Amino acid sequence: LCEIMWAAVGHQRSAFCAGVEAVLPLEGKRQLSLLRYVEQAATPGCAKSVLQHILEFSGHNQWLKICGGSKLQVLQSACQELDSEPRVLEFGTYIGFSSIAMAVSRSDLTVTSLEAHPISAAVALRLIKLSGLDSRIQVVLGPSDVTMAALNVVADMVFLDHSSRRYHLDLESLIKNGQLSGAGLVVADNVLSPGAPLFLNYIFQRHFDCRVYEIPEFMMEMVPDWIVVAKRLPGSSGAAVTTVPHAELRKCALQVHRLCMRSMHDVIELNEWVINAARVRSVCALCFGARLTSSFQRG
Repeated sequence: LCEIMWAAVGHQRSAFCAGVEAVLPLEGKRQLSLLRYVEQAATPGCAKSVLQHILEFSGHNQWLKICGGSKLQVLQSACQELDSEPRVLEFGTYIGFSSIAMAVSRSDLTVTSLEAHPISAAVALRLIKLSGLDSRIQVVLGPSDVTMAALNVVADMVFLDHSSRRYHLDLESLIKNGQLSGAGLVVADNVLSPGAPLFLNYIFQRHFDCRVYEIPEFMMEMVPDWIVVAKRLPGSSGAAVTTVPHAELRKCALQVHRLCMRSMHDVIELNEWVINAARVRSVCALCFGARLTSSFQRG
């Protein structure tokens, strides 16, 4: 299946077996529909045109969980905080939207993006090439805990946008392995919706200057989300967390993971996302109190 998918989005489109798409999960079908739409409508070599047509597809056809709207402004502003020729390490390429957007925000910025799912990686590679940014964006296929260990890169900024249950684990590994620069920036999306309570627990126990922006989910104004921008401070350590996360945090993280797994195959109603965000907010307020409140910004 994966080999056929790679052929489908590469130069051997005739090799694509039409019957394969019928057995793909909902998310896979959505991504292939996006690819067809953007390839037909966008201007080749124009990254802004590719971004615009991805947004149009999500707004008028099938919703995509991308870092769009006000979230994108926070992400691109974070890129502007970096020194010259910054190196960004992204966890969760998805369809390549944020990689392209970060590269567009600065002409001297390069991105290495990790993606575990072959269909997403294949679609992203095609859209990145269509954007004319394939010389500045590298997509690495494989589980994050395997691929990042093999990378010879020290990132100036890390963008966490993959499985939220891995945010704190992968960040800790990066710091331990010396793969995040001493004054590195960490940006994390989806911290409230669907939620990354264990990541917040990790960040609040480390030497980070943390900003939490509350912003509506892209194209889902009723669902609030948090995007976190955390700057590493001198003395930051990658040592193991000494305080066991609160039982409510662990329970909440498990509920978030189950909801995310369901969303890969089923349509989750808007009300359920709203309820989930309210639950994550309540648990985080209970466990972090004033530390969380003092970090809030308004997006």
